[in-house]
Amino acid sequence: MWLQHGRRCYSTTTRLFPTRTIRSLLDPNVAQESNVSVRAWVRSVRKQKQVAFVNVNDGSSMKGMQAILTPEQAENLSTGACVQLTGALVESPGKEQGKELQVADVQILGECDSTYPLQKKRHTFDFLRSINHLRPRGNTGSAVLRVRHAASEGLHRFFARHEFVQVHTPILTSNDCEGGGEVFKVTPASESKPSTEFFNKPVFLTVSGQLHAEMLACALSRVYTFGPVFRAEESVTSRHLAEFWMLEAEMTFIDRLDQLLDVTEASIQATTSHVMDTCADDLAFFQKFIDDSLMDRLSQSVDKPFARMTYTEAIDVLQKANKKFDFPCTWGLSLQSEHERYLASEYCKSPVFVTDYPAEQKPFYMRTNPDNKTVSCFDLLLPGIGELVGGSMREERYDLASTVQPHMGVMVSDLNGSCFRQTGIKERDKGILVYCSFSSVAFFSLKGLLCVQLLFLKLLLLCPISLWGSAFLYAIFSDGSFLCGTYGSCLYGLYSCSRFFTLCLFVWSFSYDLFSSYDFVFDDFCAFNDRRILVFNSSVVSLT
Repeated sequence: MWLQHGRRCYSTTTRLFPTRTIRSLLDPNVAQESNVSVRAWVRSVRKQKQVAFVNVNDGSSMKGMQAILTPEQAENLSTGACVQLTGALVESPGKEQGKELQVADVQILGECDSTYPLQKKRHTFDFLRSINHLRPRGNTGSAVLRVRHAASEGLHRFFARHEFVQVHTPILTSNDCEGGGEVFKVTPASESKPSTEFFNKPVFLTVSGQLHAEMLACALSRVYTFGPVFRAEESVTSRHLAEFWMLEAEMTFIDRLDQLLDVTEASIQATTSHVMDTCADDLAFFQKFIDDSLMDRLSQSVDKPFARMTYTEAIDVLQKANKKFDFPCTWGLSLQSEHERYLASEYCKSPVFVTDYPAEQKPFYMRTNPDNKTVSCFDLLLPGIGELVGGSMREERYDLASTVQPHMGVMVSDLNGSCFRQTGIKERDKGILVYCSFSSVAFFSLKGLLCVQLLFLKLLLLCPISLWGSAFLYAIFSDGSFLCGTYGSCLYGLYSCSRFFTLCLFVWSFSYDLFSSYDFVFDDFCAFNDRRILVFNSSVVSLT
């Protein structure tokens, strides 16, 4: 730092942060150093007669770092306290860690009293839900955040590598997309004129960015969007969330369904591989304490092609299965959760695409197959999870798109004035050939952790909602602090991961790589308790 014309200036050639993360210090390629400072939170303190062992963690890794202190240095340390430890980074004689910190100086940055509830033992998820503000400090909560961040990073990199353009569709909208009717209406909290609409028309929280993305794809060829979507569904289950994040991709110039399946499969496999490479310790933790079959399932989904079958073939398999189902397996009826689990977990024992569903089951915009009974679409089913992704070819033939079949329950007269009538059908008469899309409905709850199959029912109880956001980076540098996002909503995440941020309209090609290189965790951490949403929008407010 230096002064120029009375102003405080900062050099971009020096290291950005006063200390390095524990993750970077524990890297096997980092040499031993005689003077290293670590800023982190105390996980445990174990005092002996001649020496004290303190485990500290800054949220950047699962293991944390063991620090060796004298009993006098550790006298005022307690679990949960925020500290700065300075000393020599040396090779550890223990088997649990490769390096340890021989501490010469201790500074307590934030004290913590004896009422701190997280101790060195396993806590139940029910207990953790009762202390939401501290939940990310536990091993499970922090591991979930790091895995979700890595999955987000991997997915964005996949789409960037394949020349997709990330777009941002409105959250407030006047359309109901597929017409499900399960929308939240938006009105001012203090409405001065109750009889009038704020926007002069009814406005809702979006249920999908599909309609906007379709139009953008007709200009940019390949687009995708991450965004929150909202469903006013009454059911209180893991499959009926009021808020979740959804990825929707739209592609033009794909004229066969199998091409769309190839893109979907590649995105899942690339993202899973990235998470396995990036979060090995976190996955090992899940393997040990949550699901001992996790790594086998993940490896299988990466190493082997996904199975593919038509809806008709799936019905035939279910009817021949030596198993009694609660719901009937008849052609024309929807596949239930038990049917999907059987197909993926027992019959295929791998991810499986089910394609070409009956037209009556699907939205009117999906492309009709030559048999005039089915449409060109798919659902991707995962072992232990069920449906993860859904997609279809769009009906580009103007005569069919403008005369929706009566058996679908939608007539052209019903579409007059609607967004689909105004944009979707009209675009089909303006040089549009063929296009398709898929939306990863299950990506963005813990139902889709890893984007593939890190659904653990126990974890789902922990934090069943919300992943990943994307938005333009706005930052304010002042007196060594970094502010990104909303100050008032940052605290929960900040005090579990030392570098934490939430973004809106983010320029991935530049800024995402920058923040990843400094061990930021990117997330939007939400939880449901009795259908009441507790949102922890996590942002960096101070690099302490």
